[in-house]
Amino acid sequence: MLRHWPKAECDSGDGEAVSSLRPEIRKAWLAANPLPANLRFYSLVTLSGSRPDSPESWRHYEKLAKHRSPRNDSQVIYEDQIVPGSALLDS
Repeated sequence: MLRHWPKAECDSGDGEAVSSLRPEIRKAWLAANPLPANLRFYSLVTLSGSRPDSPESWRHYEKLAKHRSPRNDSQVIYEDQIVPGSALLDS
């Protein structure tokens, strides 16, 4: 998407950027590439408020809420933001 920005010089990479975000792809990658056991990992989960600020974010929020979970930040659902084996940071 950024390659359409004025003066941007981005190539298309492997063309799999969006599909690599699918939960099953990320979980398979984590299974094949275990995190180092000698380091602690933390997850910080974000959620949208009652209604995201921009109309585009709201559209994505609604789509995720309908098909996956209402607990999302308009890009990723709550559960998919947690790194397996990590400590969850909260306030």
